Amino acid sequence: MTAFLPAAVPFSSSVQFFGVQQPNVGAAFSIIQQEFAHDIVQLSLYAQDVGADSYASGMPMVMTFGRPLVQRTFYGYVNHASRQNTTLAGASWQDRNMVNLVCVGASFWMKESGTLTFRGGTAAQAVQQIATQFGLAADVVDDGTIWPVLHMAGMTYWEFCCMLARRIGYTFYCSGIQLVFKPRNTDPTQLKGLVQYYDYRNNPFALPVFVPTIGANNPTGGQLANRILTGIDPRTSQVVTASMAGNP
Repeated sequence: MTAFLPAAVPFSSSVQFFGVQQPNVGAAFSIIQQEFAHDIVQLSLYAQDVGADSYASGMPMVMTFGRPLVQRTFYGYVNHASRQNTTLAGASWQDRNMVNLVCVGASFWMKESGTLTFRGGTAAQAVQQIATQFGLAADVVDDGTIWPVLHMAGMTYWEFCCMLARRIGYTFYCSGIQLVFKPRNTDPTQLKGLVQYYDYRNNPFALPVFVPTIGANNPTGGQLANRILTGIDPRTSQVVTASMAGNP
């Protein structure tokens, strides 16, 4: 989601940094939210109001934005700051120099690498333990699969959680101050909307290339995840299910 200032009233935004001078007026901001990625806020501030050297990596920040009845709050930390000099001193106020800030959401500290080992538990239990370690809430759904051992093996905490999610077909992201680790809606009877129809007989070149990934190896190259595939029989319109064990 991206928003720019100034926006039409009654949209409003405010940002607060802890331990630094406060900007008077922001020029623009954008929010980048993607699956398996940290939430990012990019801020552009007028250089006459703030200095790039005032912001240090890891500095806490809070930004509130939205309309009067729908307000959202972004909790994060400064990742890095840079100065953008585009004009000479004394130029018009429309072409002022800027300080650009890149801030990472509440999952900022999960960028650190670790060497933890989880034994005899599920992937969701590992994610829950990591969330507790970093003081984050967790919305996790346990799939019930017990893994003999799960090694971080030098990955960052974020990369480790993403790897666990991909291994069992889950999604993973940080929503505000809450880690989300849960399955997607893959029940074909609950899907809404039309799907693309391919007629291979009339146009053999229209059939898309599909390369399935059956499972993902763990860092030691051993156990595969169990997989359950569902589909609809075009002749009977019945739902068909096929499963394959990770270690046949």
